[in-house]
Amino acid sequence: MEGVDLSPFIQGDRADAPESVFLMNPCPFSIGDPRGHDQVPDFKGRRMEYRGVRTARYTYVRTIDEPWLLYDNQEDPYQLVNRIDDTSLKGLKKDLEDEMRRHMAQIGDDIRPKEHYYDALGIDFDDRGKLQALVENPYDRSG
Repeated sequence: MEGVDLSPFIQGDRADAPESVFLMNPCPFSIGDPRGHDQVPDFKGRRMEYRGVRTARYTYVRTIDEPWLLYDNQEDPYQLVNRIDDTSLKGLKKDLEDEMRRHMAQIGDDIRPKEHYYDALGIDFDDRGKLQALVENPYDRSG
């Protein structure tokens, strides 16, 4: 798992916290989720591999195909208003995209389709589209 240990900043041992943290889900999948077309691995027909960045003020996320989410974490801490289509934020979106791409460059990530990672990691699915050798979640998933 890629990541940065943020505990020294949270515990107050360091004061030079990073400007942003990287968000990613390279291999979205669902285990036979019956709730409908708006559930991962596809969201209303959209590919759901995503990358993003969170700063103190903003959360920005793009899917493999397009920008998807933009939240102002100060004005909207519960992330209820997606501002991705707000044309007045064009410069901000570019800055956040650039910040996200810097994180991606640090780990050599070029946001490939999930099948690339499944193949690289040897992840196999059975004829039902479920992960082979996976212990299924026993909890009710009816939503």
